[in-house]
Amino acid sequence: MKSSAFNNWGYTSSRLSWVLYPLSLFYAGFMRLRSYLYENSHLGKRRLPVFTVGVGNLTMGGTGKTPFVIGLASALINRGLKVGVISRGYRRKGRKEVLVSDGETLLVSDPALCGDEPYLIALKTRAFVAVGADRVKAFSLMEGLSPDVVILDDAFQHMKVVKDVDFCLIDGTRCWGNGLVFPAGPLREPLSALKRADALVMSKAFNPGCLKDVEGVLNRAPVFFFFPGISHFLNRGKRVPPPSRGVVVTCVANYQNFVDELKRMGVEVTGLKVFPDHHRFGVKEFEDVGNGNIILTEKDWVNLPSSLKESERVFVAVQDAEIPEELLEFLGERLAFR
Repeated sequence: MKSSAFNNWGYTSSRLSWVLYPLSLFYAGFMRLRSYLYENSHLGKRRLPVFTVGVGNLTMGGTGKTPFVIGLASALINRGLKVGVISRGYRRKGRKEVLVSDGETLLVSDPALCGDEPYLIALKTRAFVAVGADRVKAFSLMEGLSPDVVILDDAFQHMKVVKDVDFCLIDGTRCWGNGLVFPAGPLREPLSALKRADALVMSKAFNPGCLKDVEGVLNRAPVFFFFPGISHFLNRGKRVPPPSRGVVVTCVANYQNFVDELKRMGVEVTGLKVFPDHHRFGVKEFEDVGNGNIILTEKDWVNLPSSLKESERVFVAVQDAEIPEELLEFLGERLAFR
């Protein structure tokens, strides 16, 4: 499967989806059973000794979780709270739990040791950041730092830890894709799983049509809107004007949204090279790009070889991540009654 097809699986029509539909039914049934067993205390759940916020999604691919976690952690820190972020550390090297940042110092030099997204969160916030498949063990690495709030990244399907608030993000530009569960579509579990969400966060675009498909599932869960956008560009660590043109090289799941935003800013996209989500680039992958500018997201930059990070040809699009005030008020009310 080509990289672009991989990132868009389930969002474009494909006969293969219907061939895989029987497997999709089996997987959906498994996920329903798993959810039932957790919700009815047949499988063990643990509670962390701090207020715990889950951030996740129902679809595979980019819904804006990482900028949302960055924005949420920063907003809470600015309100005087000590914040921890725990991530699985997808596609990292090794399995041992790792403390990535103590809030002041980045403790991991290579993103491959912790995963690109936790590394970026540690770079952009003053949160304590830890990674580990076992979130409770990962929390033990930061427990001595006494966080007031812990954010569990990519955790909507993680039910081993009790969450005081569970946010589920949806990409407003793509909604639920073909509405089928993996492997026939992009859903991680059936749409009925949204009943677990305390709130839905629509990112990237306002699209009421996405909500029509889940009427009756969300119950009274509020819907918030989070639209991160490019705030500025960096070149060799310095803030610079947007490049007039360049080739986009990316490993983000929903790259089209990024490309469209560049074009709206007047940047001429002269080429596009797309790789699977979380891809770690090699130097040779840039040999056929030419001698012009290379435009990347921050997550792409993290996955670059160190020899390319300081290239004068590389322009990094930096996103803002402002969390809506009404969402922070909603969260504050839950915190107050903890």
